[in-house]
Amino acid sequence: MKNFLVITNKYKDADLSVTKKVTGYLEEREASCRVLADLGDQYEEIPDLAPDTECIIVIGGDGTILQAARGIIGKKIPMVGVNKGTLGFLTEIEESELEDILDALLMDDFRVEERMMLRGEIYHHGKQVYESLALNDLVITRSGFSRIIECKIWVNGKIMDNFHGDGLIVATPTGSTGYNLSAGGPVVCPKADIMLITPICPHAMGARSTVLAPSDDIWIEIGRLRKTQEEEAIATFDGQMGIRLKPGDRIHVVPAEEKTYLVKIKEHNFYEILHNKLKMSQEK
Repeated sequence: MKNFLVITNKYKDADLSVTKKVTGYLEEREASCRVLADLGDQYEEIPDLAPDTECIIVIGGDGTILQAARGIIGKKIPMVGVNKGTLGFLTEIEESELEDILDALLMDDFRVEERMMLRGEIYHHGKQVYESLALNDLVITRSGFSRIIECKIWVNGKIMDNFHGDGLIVATPTGSTGYNLSAGGPVVCPKADIMLITPICPHAMGARSTVLAPSDDIWIEIGRLRKTQEEEAIATFDGQMGIRLKPGDRIHVVPAEEKTYLVKIKEHNFYEILHNKLKMSQEK
């Protein structure tokens, strides 16, 4: 690889010290390196993305990777993340490894993993009003003064569950180490081809995470618990976009045709990363 785009979270790398280290190292080796350090909080497409870009180096936390993934949907450009956040399951490269990682990129000594994305469609009175993709998860949570919400779940046209609680998470294997993990859901190898449904603080002892096949078709309907309440919940895609939901609104979730492509350096192993990250979280 010789043509790079560096996306930097300006709040994580405030003095751009890591960014300058990356660009300086690449340019010294005659690689082309462009920097974007301020993309705003939400965007649908990375502006002025050079057509010859071969790799995107993301400096920040997992949230920055999720944001960047939304901006290059359909372009099949691989990304690699340098961790300037906390746990960093997606941005798994530490600053101390930078030169070795950059050398591997320059010498094409890496592999690329395809990661599943979810497509979510929101319907109001039977009409589609919103559609988006998510690399990690689609989350439905209570809104405003709503104490709990009702979620009715159908899979392949059959009722699967109907529970009251704070909401639910539909996650990919990549997203299993995100909100899903915090809500008590299982950790899944990112290479797995499955979907997860995890309830958030359900008001039922028997409510647990459910593992679904990628061919399964998911519909979720927001129930009405209080007659006077106009707004019940919010749907978010990777925590980036929030769509307000009303009773009767339905959400359709399936695996997306689009994928996210992540660079993996051969020395790194998911289970080793998982062990190290969870150990770090316990020590804090």
